[in-house]
Amino acid sequence: MRYPIIMDIKEKIITVAKAKKVFKASDVRERSPEFSRQYISSIISKMVDRGELYREGSGRWSTYALPEYQDYLGHRIHKRL
Repeated sequence: MRYPIIMDIKEKIITVAKAKKVFKASDVRERSPEFSRQYISSIISKMVDRGELYREGSGRWSTYALPEYQDYLGHRIHKRL
């Protein structure tokens, strides 16, 4: 029965992404303290793999954006295929 939890965190990630345009995992963590940073990062990585988010940078310096806001990221965008 983990699906409702995953959908809940995905909705929160998308809400943060729409509000900030470019965000970090820590931005989601601030709004969702019930989830660990590691769990949030794991869900974000899966969303990047599926093409639902774009990532710039790596590790703690990673920033993310929805595809419609990818122009707000710098030039080092990673989209996993």
